[in-house]
Amino acid sequence: VSAMFGATAYFMVTTGLVGLVMAASTTGSTRAAIEERLLASAPAYYAGAGLAVLAAEIVTGGPYWWAIAFTLPAYIAYRSYRAHTDQLSVEHAQVREMCNVHLSVVKALAKAIEAKDSTTPEQVERIQVYSEGLARALAMSEPEVQAVKTAALLHDVGNLAVPDHILSKPGRLTYEEYESLKKHTVVGANIISQVPFPFPVAPLVLSHHERWDGRGYPKGLRGESIPLGARVLSVVDCFTSMLTERPYRPSHTYAEAIATLRENGGSTLDPDLVEKFIEILPAIETQLHQSQASARLAPEPPAHGGAATALADIVVARREDQILREMGQSLSASL
Repeated sequence: VSAMFGATAYFMVTTGLVGLVMAASTTGSTRAAIEERLLASAPAYYAGAGLAVLAAEIVTGGPYWWAIAFTLPAYIAYRSYRAHTDQLSVEHAQVREMCNVHLSVVKALAKAIEAKDSTTPEQVERIQVYSEGLARALAMSEPEVQAVKTAALLHDVGNLAVPDHILSKPGRLTYEEYESLKKHTVVGANIISQVPFPFPVAPLVLSHHERWDGRGYPKGLRGESIPLGARVLSVVDCFTSMLTERPYRPSHTYAEAIATLRENGGSTLDPDLVEKFIEILPAIETQLHQSQASARLAPEPPAHGGAATALADIVVARREDQILREMGQSLSASL
């Protein structure tokens, strides 16, 4: 009680009297602000009085007060630590959720882009799984693996700048058409460079058509001067494209695709990466089949059907455009 009276007297002498004089000499909002500040500062004086009493008891009292003196700060520190860790857990969960959302957006856009080239969602998933498996087999760092996974989804985004009649041409491309096709790597890299990915994706998109012998595009890089992630994409892109039917050729079997990979090792593709990919391919296929089986057994979300319909609409629209173009060419030739 004496400590409370002492704190009140100390407050009135040091702060209260001066504050009351200032409040009395003003009116309106200024006076209200001064009075509010006075009331807000008062608890600090009483807290100081309580700490002074506690310190006096610790100095003059027995072990009981010493225990309180150590237990109370320890408890306060523990509660502060728990509150901090809980906040960090919430923030980490939010970061993971945002990363999953970003990856889902990238996948959705990639599937929409690939649907324009008649590539199914399963093929898009296969490209990503193959790329990740080869990147991990090469002991690439986690940011590099994430860059390869993202680039595997978006490596052909530059095809948006290539005319459809070139992408769907059944015969051999002319020199001008091939030059137009080659620009898709630069366009794709320019598009990706606008996205602030936490890992380098644009260089992989730019270089995924470079050749081991230096005869690729757009820069004519040779050998190990080509980024490792781009060399991974080259191997995977070559293999998966051979398994898919193209306007200018039928699809290949697994055995034919593997044989073609080996034939291109040392010229178009990194020979070491080709052999490593062929070595781990059975394990990757097992993993892919298991994930696809799990996806089939899992209940479909309501939006999945709508997404599949949208992709089918893109494919149908592209086929209609192709049919109309072929009809126009046939009529032009007959006339």
